[in-house]
Amino acid sequence: TAPKSNTAYAGLAAAAQAVRKGITVQVPEHLRSNSKFNKKVGGGSGYDYSHDHEDAITPGQSYGVEPGTFYQPGGKGYEKNIAERLAYWRQLRGDS
Repeated sequence: TAPKSNTAYAGLAAAAQAVRKGITVQVPEHLRSNSKFNKKVGGGSGYDYSHDHEDAITPGQSYGVEPGTFYQPGGKGYEKNIAERLAYWRQLRGDS
């Protein structure tokens, strides 16, 4: 139902390449474990449950990797819809 595309494969390859190059980011504080130890050192604080917001998107909450960094949907078939949805999510989060 959709034209052939290798964008998902290319995104995975880009992510794997970034890891091989050592390009990593620290897990944001609000996503860290809520274990007793981590709570003592501030882990898990500031988490804002996305499903409490319209469209289940938390404005301004970071997940450690910029959206769209690796996966870039094409303009063919259903990927056009995915690109539009990702743009809408960026708008809701207030991403530039």
